Amino acid sequence: MRRRFNKALLPKEIPQLGTWEGKNIGSKFNQWFRAILKEHNLKMNDFCRLSKSNYRTAMGWRYKNEPRIHGKIEIARGLSIVGAGSYPELLKEIKALCKY
Repeated sequence: MRRRFNKALLPKEIPQLGTWEGKNIGSKFNQWFRAILKEHNLKMNDFCRLSKSNYRTAMGWRYKNEPRIHGKIEIARGLSIVGAGSYPELLKEIKALCKY
């Protein structure tokens, strides 16, 4: 049997401009990582060149995966080169944000 179109799902009015807020996708680490990259105007290619990490792995860190120990070290090293903080402080903060 064919399904019918549900008109109740349609929007009732035009959304107002400027009311959209970003979604909090991912874990606390993912949100922190995206915020740091945005704060320092870094694109993933630039970050991967600085930290010498794999591009696909780093893209996973933005939304769904958390880094293992070597990834944490790469992230702290890359962000310390950019000037986001000192290496030991960044590593400690990353370890606190990650689940494992």
